[in-house]
Amino acid sequence: MKKEKIELIVILVAGLVFAVVLVSNLSKTAKKAPPKPPPIAFAPVAETAAPADKADTTEKKDLTWGRDPFGLPKPQKTGEGQKTPAAGLNLGGIIWDEKKPCAIINDEILARGDTIGGFKVVEISRNKVVLDNGTEKLTLELWVE
Repeated sequence: MKKEKIELIVILVAGLVFAVVLVSNLSKTAKKAPPKPPPIAFAPVAETAAPADKADTTEKKDLTWGRDPFGLPKPQKTGEGQKTPAAGLNLGGIIWDEKKPCAIINDEILARGDTIGGFKVVEISRNKVVLDNGTEKLTLELWVE
């Protein structure tokens, strides 16, 4: 029984020491404010203007990157035998899918068989749409290279 009392006293003292250390560490971290970053010194920037008598002599290089993915398609050229696109029909894009492709004409999404402006959508490929009104076929191309 004496041994059990000694073990109990040792455990109580160890627990009390642990609690005191824990509380003192928590109170130290709670009181500490986070360190402030050093102040940043900004030097005033003087505005420099180019002299009026000197012209810009730097040459701009002609960088050719190919087709602009965000640009509008080039206008179609008309020649003999070619018909101009019907007024008011503008191919805005093609949503390509093997099973059911769609074309965006005048901000409307159309599939094969749909009609717009008296024309029926006959064919949709990756870069063109073929329309037919019974008397003429009209091809709207997305990108003309």
